[in-house]
Amino acid sequence: MGLGGSEGPPAGGEHLGRPPVRPVGDERRDLPAAHHGAGHDQVALGHQLLDVPAQPLEGGVQPVVGGLERGRAATPGGRRPRSYDNARRAAAARRTQERVVETAHRLLLERGYAGMAMADLAAEAGVSVPLLYKVFGPKWQLVKRVYDVLLAGDVEPVPVAERPALRALVADPDPRGKLGRYAALSRAMAERAGPLTGVLLAAARAGEPDLQEFAATIDRERLAGATALATHLAECGALAPGLSMERARDLIWLHTAPDTYRLLVLERGWPLDEFERWFAASLAAALLPGSA
Repeated sequence: MGLGGSEGPPAGGEHLGRPPVRPVGDERRDLPAAHHGAGHDQVALGHQLLDVPAQPLEGGVQPVVGGLERGRAATPGGRRPRSYDNARRAAAARRTQERVVETAHRLLLERGYAGMAMADLAAEAGVSVPLLYKVFGPKWQLVKRVYDVLLAGDVEPVPVAERPALRALVADPDPRGKLGRYAALSRAMAERAGPLTGVLLAAARAGEPDLQEFAATIDRERLAGATALATHLAECGALAPGLSMERARDLIWLHTAPDTYRLLVLERGWPLDEFERWFAASLAAALLPGSA
């Protein structure tokens, strides 16, 4: 898996630019008090997970929880300091995000897509079924969000383009260094998300209609990421003579395919260090001058 796409982290979520931000809906008002989201948009790699609007609702009235308006009676003006409330809600949102993602990940690996009931997920994650549907959408969309967070490695609202690993890749003056960094990122993402991706794609191939769109989506996202890296290398003058940006993109896309990791690591038992070395060397041989 490699850097790519419009929804998430490198290798399936976002290319070298900032991901689009989805609007945050008022449905977050129904969260229990302990589960309210951040005081700013929690953009976890293009997804807002369990967050609430940063400001009070229209008219200055805070969302109602349990019949009480949040933020009352903590200051002489009858409201808690907003910065305190926002920080507390952000921390609660992160904990809830992590709990839902971790629980869904475990259940999907144990039971498969068809075997993971939303009611079971809600019960084990400590949230309500209506909340899961309201915040995450239908099950296939929830699973896509789990996949994106696994690729990123956390639920923090930091766009991939602003994360240190990708900044270092772009700044590296050596094309081989860029590909080495790309291989390390792809290895880390495949290690986190590869087992789940294998389960989901197997179900898609078996005819699960919900997951056929998932498979098509992550392929498109990988292609976007491959395009971004190939374009970056071309703009740096790093591609081998006669190698078009389009052909370079396709070769990168091939290397980041989930089946590449599945076949070499999960089925043939390659150590991850060896997989990473092969990935970097193979891409360099295919893309850079004098490497064939």
